[in-house]
Amino acid sequence: MSGSVGAVHLQPAGDDFNYWTIGSDNLGPGIVQLPGLANYFSLHWGTMDSYNQLILSRGGVDLLTISGDQFVPGRENYVNIFVTDPGEYFDRVTFISTTNAFETDNHAFRLVPEPSSYAMMIAGLLFAGTVVRRRIKQQ
Repeated sequence: MSGSVGAVHLQPAGDDFNYWTIGSDNLGPGIVQLPGLANYFSLHWGTMDSYNQLILSRGGVDLLTISGDQFVPGRENYVNIFVTDPGEYFDRVTFISTTNAFETDNHAFRLVPEPSSYAMMIAGLLFAGTVVRRRIKQQ
């Protein structure tokens, strides 16, 4: 979407490019399925109204719901969400608007390595250590 339509959707301030809107022309919900588990998500949230919700979930289970009324109503903000507990890592972000629109842009996320990645890294370090140790013994 680009531009604004009065009482329907409002282009986020300072955003001169296309943006995503849920609830006006696109009835939503809008779902962003991430390629793995994440512990960080950020967005430019257009008008932060009580009827706009952002839901972080993993495997179909909702972990965190944030609504626009948790911020200063009617304002726009860049929102950064960090989670530190591995039990709160998420793989899906859902945008819901029950009235008018949820305008959003500039999404970013950070994936976390899966436990198997850590296991492979440890195995690789042990293997490298073994090779180095053998070379030292042979000298």
